[in-house]
Amino acid sequence: MLESLWAGLANAGYIVQVVVAFSVLVVVHEFGHFIIAKLTGCRIDEFAVGFGPALWQHQPKYSETLYAIRLIPLGGYNRIWGYEDVGSSEFFDGMSDE
Repeated sequence: MLESLWAGLANAGYIVQVVVAFSVLVVVHEFGHFIIAKLTGCRIDEFAVGFGPALWQHQPKYSETLYAIRLIPLGGYNRIWGYEDVGSSEFFDGMSDE
């Protein structure tokens, strides 16, 4: 019984390590998008790490970018002004095979 408890705790430690490593990769990846967008003059409305409700957010006084850390650290995004969700149904409405 006690051995299985210790094994479960060890597995939980590995899961936490994987989540942290994945989160670091996501931040580096999204930061790459952020830097390229800034260097090319794009306006970035939000830079977020994670998804779900915001745990912390900050918008510097003279910046158009809102920085956020969200509840679930398994993703991230840059909301770049002018980009729309191409997966929306409105995009595909005019694309029938008829």
